[in-house]
Amino acid sequence: MWTTVGGKKMSTTFCSAPNELTRTVPAPTFLRLSAGIIYFFFGLLKFFPDLSPAELLAGQSIMKFSMHMVDANTALWWLAVLECSIGLSFLFNVFMQWLFFLFLFHQASTFLPLFMFPEITFKIAPFAPTLEGQYILKNLISVAAGWTVMLPAVKASWARSHAPLDIPLPDPVVGTSRNAEPSTVEV
Repeated sequence: MWTTVGGKKMSTTFCSAPNELTRTVPAPTFLRLSAGIIYFFFGLLKFFPDLSPAELLAGQSIMKFSMHMVDANTALWWLAVLECSIGLSFLFNVFMQWLFFLFLFHQASTFLPLFMFPEITFKIAPFAPTLEGQYILKNLISVAAGWTVMLPAVKASWARSHAPLDIPLPDPVVGTSRNAEPSTVEV
């Protein structure tokens, strides 16, 4: 399959200039919306006590990770805010470049119980995960989905902010610049 990017004919199966292609190809809409629904719904459950099946494990993990400086209720409230924010970002396709790093932080922290509570997450570590362990390990799919949806927006934002300025640069020869037509100097 072929596409035209910047006047160049490019293969969409193998792209030699991925930066140009990723700026023009939108994130998969169905994947973005489904990730948004799941994130928002799971976050919303955490606002209400005893509704989220991950509530106990998430609260205990955050408490242990913070060395008991944050209590479980406060931790769950902030976790709910974070998950709902990420979900709304996916649903409305906004603020992707800012929430990308929060998303990666959240996803990395979801794997902490595998190391902090192996007695809860594994029957026989690391070969036989419990239901909680399987719940955590399925987050690898969430990481891949979030990466697929958010990375094009992050790359485009980064490319815009680091684009070279089109300002004529002064040349050592008087009256000329590297990007402009040379001027004539009368003697």
